[in-house]
Amino acid sequence: LRRSVSDAKVMVGLQTISLANQRLTSLFGLGVQPGLRALFLQGNFLAHLDHFEVQPQLRELHLQGNKLGSMRGMPPQPHLERLWVADNPLTSHPDFKAVCLMAVGSALIRIDDAGVEPHTREQALHLGPVAAAAVREGWLPDADTPWEDAGLLFLVEELQEITSREKAADAEAFRYAPQHRSASVTPGRASPANVTPG
Repeated sequence: LRRSVSDAKVMVGLQTISLANQRLTSLFGLGVQPGLRALFLQGNFLAHLDHFEVQPQLRELHLQGNKLGSMRGMPPQPHLERLWVADNPLTSHPDFKAVCLMAVGSALIRIDDAGVEPHTREQALHLGPVAAAAVREGWLPDADTPWEDAGLLFLVEELQEITSREKAADAEAFRYAPQHRSASVTPGRASPANVTPG
């Protein structure tokens, strides 16, 4: 069963949206939320982050307890400081923190309950912008296999083509799915402590 943001009961605050525990499989319908500072997506069935847009004021993102094996679909988030990814397959990768940093961007200071270590920043910086683009398309670095920028650029192009086709099919499926309905929006207070899963 496919379930997107458009199908979920959304709890909204002035700066907070909670879509926790909504059985989501897609972020289709989330769009850009200009004032959003905290987004709760934990406890869903997200295997990728396709349809996630740049959220210009986002500071806190909760993705724990999903099915994420990579950071596929995550565009750079200019102000994201705190990211929770525990209980996802991605966290079994030895360099998952560098992967998160490459996908999200340099504003990130905490992953789960730990600060981003200087060696993790150095690792992400060393891999460079081409690797960061590949990470956003679902690539994970392999310490045992050296890579060259030219080969990685080709990989990025291939991954972008595949992701583009899958995103289009995903959007088409949700657009015409019989279970599709409008999101139920409930106003709330801006504090994450006052936002409850719908």
